[in-house]
Amino acid sequence: STAADGSALPDYGPPSFAGLSAKCVDDGSGCAGTVCDWLNLIAFKGGFSSLAQARALVDERLDTIGSSNWAYLRMPISLLAAIKTNYTETECKFEPRPTGFRPWRRAIDGVVSPNHMTMVNTSSDGITDGVFIGNVYAPVPGAETYHHHQQVSIFVHYGAPPCQVSMEVDGTYNMSEAACMQTTTPDTPMKLQVLFTGPQWLHSNWLLPPMAFQNARNCPHELAPSHYGKRGFMFRIFIPMNDTDVLYP
Repeated sequence: STAADGSALPDYGPPSFAGLSAKCVDDGSGCAGTVCDWLNLIAFKGGFSSLAQARALVDERLDTIGSSNWAYLRMPISLLAAIKTNYTETECKFEPRPTGFRPWRRAIDGVVSPNHMTMVNTSSDGITDGVFIGNVYAPVPGAETYHHHQQVSIFVHYGAPPCQVSMEVDGTYNMSEAACMQTTTPDTPMKLQVLFTGPQWLHSNWLLPPMAFQNARNCPHELAPSHYGKRGFMFRIFIPMNDTDVLYP
C-alpha cells in the first residue's frame, strides 16, 4: 500500500484491541470495557433488534471513508480490515445498554475543541450519516481543554504509551500517577492500538514532558496526517447517531 503522496506506508506492526466502558464517566485505566459493550451501546442508540444490525451500521459508516481517505491518513487498508474482523468475529451477547444520563452540549464536545482537528469528514450533516476523523493533540507540558464525547468512536493510537495524568473536574491532578516520567524515553517502542469507545463525560489530561517526544501519541495538528508513522499520533473515527444536546434527564 502507498500513502496519498505515493510514498510507502509505515510498518505499524499488528494492532492490539481494547475498549473503554460504555458506562464509565472517567477517561482512565479504571474504565476498561469491551467491543461487546460498544456494540450493545450502538444497538441501543440505533433501536436495533440484533447485534448484526449494529455491526451493519458500523460497516456502512466505515465504508464511507474510502481507500483514498485511508491513504491520506497514511493507514494500511489491512488496518481497516482488522478493525472490521475484530468487531465482527468477537462473540457477544445481545444486551442493548444505554450510557445513563449525562448532560451534553455540542459547544464543549471534543469535536469542536482545539485539541481535535477534523481531517476527514464523510458526513452530510454531522448527525445522521458518515463519519468524521479527528487528530488529537495538546501542547506539552499542559492540559487539554475540558471536553466530552457524545458520539461513539473508534480510537486509533500509535506510539509509546501516553505519559499523562487525569485532571479532575475542579482542575486538580495527582502527580503520583506520573511514574512514566522516569520510564518513558525517545526510544520507548511504538505500538498500534485500537480502542472501541462510547460517549465519555467531561475530562481532561495533563500531558507530561515525554508527550513531546517524536514517539509520543501526540502529533501536532500542522503535521497531521502527513507525519503519521514518522511520529506517534492519536485519531478518532467518530460515528454520529442523531446526537443532540441533552440538558436534563
